[in-house]
Amino acid sequence: MYVFDDEYFDDWFVRGDTLWSPEGRGFKPHELRYLANYLWMANLD
Repeated sequence: MYVFDDEYFDDWFVRGDTLWSPEGRGFKPHELRYLANYLWMANLD
């Protein structure tokens, strides 16, 4: 398990190939690959 040493990532950690949020939501690499594109498209509206 990897725990981030950064105040912006408090309570986030990586276990195996999954990034876990403080709310208990797991994110796999393929889910994060296009995250920047999704955010960019959301800002177009």
